[in-house]
Amino acid sequence: MKLISTILSLIIILTINAQNYVNSSFAFLNIPVSAKQLALGSDIITLKEDNNSTNLINNPSLISENVNKNISLSHTIPFHKVNMSNITCPFVIKKYNLFAGLQYVNYGKFAETDITGTELGNFRATDYSFVIGTAKHLDSSFTLGINIKLLVSSIYSYNSTGISTNAGISYNNKKNKLIISLLMRNYGKQIKTYNNDNNKQKLPLEYHIGIAKSMKNAPFSLYINISNI
Repeated sequence: MKLISTILSLIIILTINAQNYVNSSFAFLNIPVSAKQLALGSDIITLKEDNNSTNLINNPSLISENVNKNISLSHTIPFHKVNMSNITCPFVIKKYNLFAGLQYVNYGKFAETDITGTELGNFRATDYSFVIGTAKHLDSSFTLGINIKLLVSSIYSYNSTGISTNAGISYNNKKNKLIISLLMRNYGKQIKTYNNDNNKQKLPLEYHIGIAKSMKNAPFSLYINISNI
């Protein structure tokens, strides 16, 4: 019983993911933007936290009704030697709810060698995403949100750029502690390829339906997420 009493949340996750990203550019866009999202299974789009705006990078329709200017920072290690940092800040300009953010992924150092295997030095690989977005509360329950991302990828001396957008609508029933979201993620294009050719790759476009339900008299929540419907 003591063990049970220490459990603050029991998460049940259903995730269906059916897309192959082998031929996609800027795949880092699907790396979880926060440590909590990573722990919940990466594809969760209904993680709404009033004091943490990091998740707006993923789903802009989750913006709080009472926008504050608190800066949110997140650092995760989703894979071995891969470090990802995010910073976001919501703000209001003339009654418009806005937010800005930055995603940064550092894949670490790699050995540079010649054709004989002789090491010549090291190089790094990094990805950046500069984000700006807005959201509109249609009524007390529905919120429409959209963000735009400028994408920059660097591997050795090669660089690539792109642009993408996430757009979603969320239904938030506070009385029943229920959130339902529809999200289109990573719609956009590669502007400049690493080799400056015309062989441009597609972005990892996804469509999601997410449901979050907090139990009224129980210390756990249910998250359901259906991807690539």
